Amino acid sequence: IALPIFLILRSRKKKKAAIKAAEPSVEKFQKEISELKEAIEFFSNHESQYNEAQPGGVIAKKDEHVIAVVSEVGLIESRRGPTEFKGGSTGVSFRLTKRVSVRKSGMRGTATAGEETPTVIDQGKFVISDQRAIFVGNKQSREFEWDNLLSYEMQMLGKKNAILYLPVSNRQKVSGIASDSAAIEQVHQRVAFGVSVATGRKDEFIKMLKAELSETEAELKSFEQHPSGQLE
Repeated sequence: IALPIFLILRSRKKKKAAIKAAEPSVEKFQKEISELKEAIEFFSNHESQYNEAQPGGVIAKKDEHVIAVVSEVGLIESRRGPTEFKGGSTGVSFRLTKRVSVRKSGMRGTATAGEETPTVIDQGKFVISDQRAIFVGNKQSREFEWDNLLSYEMQMLGKKNAILYLPVSNRQKVSGIASDSAAIEQVHQRVAFGVSVATGRKDEFIKMLKAELSETEAELKSFEQHPSGQLE
């Protein structure tokens, strides 16, 4: 039975609650184990998780499989602020007649270009597949093919939000996707998986998740044996 595709929404109260849990607990370990098992099953059978033929605003390519549909995200690109000019004027006066004089002046100073800052230029949907990712907004659209991807870096934007930058070799300006940090963490994982599939490393990616699952299960067992929270 195919599992429903992960729909990542900005308001993920469930994930935020998990982040707030600073101290280890049985419930926290069990939740993490459950999520890892779900992820392993999903990624192991990612080809059957989504019907690419159904209307969704994005046309899938041949043999392309969607692995995430992210709603209500912002498209981020750097925008330069206004240029500032600092300086003054100098000049000399010379007389044409007894009553008329002319001042010859000149400007001196320096122009300082405004700083570039991350700016939301559109809002829309972000679709991740095993071949690429696509942003589709009201005004802008961007395509990030994994073959052209140079890196995928997550940066915090304040305390609650984050940006995932996706520089590609076929576009000079770097674009990114912004949302709350919990959602971007999920986006980051699915981008990592998409890249792994495109580069023939799917088995390695799933092996990594299984190792994390085994480690978490061992931590739970140790925690249950030592309720004080002192894990061995």
